[in-house]
Amino acid sequence: MSTNEVFLEHDTTAEDLAAQLPTFMPKDPNSGNYRLLKTVAGVLDIIRDDIEAVDFAMNVQTAQSMGELDKLGELVDLHPYENETVEHFRARLIAEYQLVTGEGTIRDLLQGAAAILDVDSRNLDYAEPTLGTNEHGTMSMTFPVKTLDASELTDSELANILDQLVPAGYRLDALKKGTFTYISESDYQAANFDPDLGYDGLDGSGNPKDNGGTYSGILR
Repeated sequence: MSTNEVFLEHDTTAEDLAAQLPTFMPKDPNSGNYRLLKTVAGVLDIIRDDIEAVDFAMNVQTAQSMGELDKLGELVDLHPYENETVEHFRARLIAEYQLVTGEGTIRDLLQGAAAILDVDSRNLDYAEPTLGTNEHGTMSMTFPVKTLDASELTDSELANILDQLVPAGYRLDALKKGTFTYISESDYQAANFDPDLGYDGLDGSGNPKDNGGTYSGILR
């Protein structure tokens, strides 16, 4: 077993340091060596925590406070609105950084949308029309309703931000995928469906009531 392997096996910094002492030196918790190293370890832990806090504060996606985000926003001349929430400003700031650092590609659009919504870009439903259609230059992105509901941005705000990230010469259809799905006549006749789910009129928001689900549609 290597020295590094021994070092990585312990739960505390003090134990890590003690493990590096030569074999002939006492290193048990009651030894003077261990008590000395425990004091040093406490300082190292504080320094490590401070470094981690700085790292978090310097990243738009991990900054913890509005003050930290505002400092990052100064770099792109973007500041929070009055009474704006941290997560709402974070989403706007991510989009602004994407505009500044991106190259106006489809990949930038996908990565920007994924960062704003805090999802993996590989899970985004993206499509372009097939060759030979009249929709050249049009692309579509479909977002699950649950993903949109978890965002601090309204559907319209997200759509506006995505429009800014769209590559030149393209038009984006931003869609939301509801949970309401239709079944075929044959499935209905064969009772091949979940009887606990069903359409039972509309609620106040215009979506199917009770267990019916939510409609798909355009973000705005």
